[in-house]
Amino acid sequence: MLKYIISVAFTLLSAVMIGQTNFIQWQAELKTLLENLARERNDSLKLIKNNAFKVKFKQTLEAENSFLFSFDSLQTIGKLVSEDQMVKVYTWNIHLNSGEFLYFGFIQNKIKKTKDKVYLWELTDQSATVLKPATDVLSPENWFGALYYEIIAAKKGKSKHYLLLGWDGNTDFSTKKLIEPLLFGSNGKPKFGAAVFVLKKGSFKRIIFEYSKRASMALRFDKKLNMIVFDHLSPSEPKYKDNYAYYGPDFSFDAFKFKKGKWVYIADIDARNKE
Repeated sequence: MLKYIISVAFTLLSAVMIGQTNFIQWQAELKTLLENLARERNDSLKLIKNNAFKVKFKQTLEAENSFLFSFDSLQTIGKLVSEDQMVKVYTWNIHLNSGEFLYFGFIQNKIKKTKDKVYLWELTDQSATVLKPATDVLSPENWFGALYYEIIAAKKGKSKHYLLLGWDGNTDFSTKKLIEPLLFGSNGKPKFGAAVFVLKKGSFKRIIFEYSKRASMALRFDKKLNMIVFDHLSPSEPKYKDNYAYYGPDFSFDAFKFKKGKWVYIADIDARNKE
């Protein structure tokens, strides 16, 4: 019996090591593809090289146990793992000579009832065709592209969603940041946008901030305050109201706090003091 247990354990360990070796090799190939993409200056070739990376990355993510691999050598793409270890999000972009930003991504997720099964979804950037960005519910095929840099899980009872904090280069004159709700259907399919925000000025399914290219905006989850804290944006002069190329931080802070399943807007907080 002991020999049998040792044999099984050795077989399992060997399988894990072989799988790990494969991922190390595939990651090296992906890293080379990314480096070639970063060096490219021609837009047509840039798109071709990006597609080569995307195809190879998708094949790698489809492989068994890819959810367990960190891909830590792929330093020029965004890699997020939810705190509950149920969701992984990968995003990256290419910047064309025209000034346009194109976004790409994949989501891997598990469903609570079948934690051993991992679903993979490719994200297709359709930002330019989204008619109502603040209120539309979107799908992986109709995604409001962004580079995500933080993921926050929120739960009330059996209801659960995630918030993704993201960056969009937008235009030569303005930048955007966004708070994107992410939910999953019973079949595991992602859905972007949800009425989880409570504000006096209307109903929003995602929050989008736009500000001057010359400015820098903070948007982050503060664990000490248990809030999403962000710079309040104002025009540099009253005459530039609603012209977001002239908006920037005014040294005050606002926040969203999770209460009873919703994210409630709080104006003018002191981000230095928990009380």
